[in-house]
Amino acid sequence: MKKVLLTDIIDTLSYGEKCFATLRNIEPIFDPRGRALFSAGRSGAVFKVAIKGEPFALKCYTHSLPFGAEKADYLGTLPPTDTIIRPSFLAEELHVNSRAIDVVLYPWVEGSSLDWAIRKALHDGDTLTIGCLLGEFLRLVGDVESREWRHGDLKTENIIIRPNGSMTLVDCDALYAPTLHFGGECGTPNWIHPSRQDAFNSHIDDYAVALIVVSLAALTVAPTIYSTESMVAMPSLGNREEIARLLAFSPHLTQLHEALYAHDYKIEQLNTLLQCIAHQLPELTKPLL
Repeated sequence: MKKVLLTDIIDTLSYGEKCFATLRNIEPIFDPRGRALFSAGRSGAVFKVAIKGEPFALKCYTHSLPFGAEKADYLGTLPPTDTIIRPSFLAEELHVNSRAIDVVLYPWVEGSSLDWAIRKALHDGDTLTIGCLLGEFLRLVGDVESREWRHGDLKTENIIIRPNGSMTLVDCDALYAPTLHFGGECGTPNWIHPSRQDAFNSHIDDYAVALIVVSLAALTVAPTIYSTESMVAMPSLGNREEIARLLAFSPHLTQLHEALYAHDYKIEQLNTLLQCIAHQLPELTKPLL
């Protein structure tokens, strides 16, 4: 079955609640030019909407999402936490032309993505903020490592920084937990180890964690290494030798950097490495103000 076109979803949302199966009092939010506020991804688009005046994020899928309800239900069983947003999955909720598509409804998280925050700090020449972002990310990962689930599509665009500086994970389509089925979502290219393929286990975030930590550490030491990609440690950028030289002062960062080039996507003792890095870099691990 063909994917639903994003343009058709945008047109449909303009008609309001009459296009939804169960949602009521829902309205898309527009920018000053009258355009719907949304961000598009590989599997659909996330729109900012209002329900009875309260802001929400509505993800509309261009194709069906296997086990989407299972993952949403699983998150709903967890104790309340600011680490990850708990969604509501609604199958065949939005009627687009002659089809009904799945949607997920999240509470709206006010803030900016980690990617945007990194780019702004680099633009401003603010290496202190880069260090603080690294510190907060280490705290976020430390929290996740203490739990049984993993995000599955970890990347800077899926990490929202709240006004108080804390980080929250959004977009849980690829969520892993021991009791969940693999739904076919394998993460984002450049953010997963080439050997991971469709592996679905507790190590699915290891590569992305290493990529973010190493990139932020390198940018803190030498922000001029940035060109167009905020994740300067991506192997495809060819910065291996330069980053190795910048991080040679830390055996733990060096080990994490080399893990990006290893044959195995699993990083043994990852949490211990991260704890050592946080201990070694106290000036980079201050909470955001």
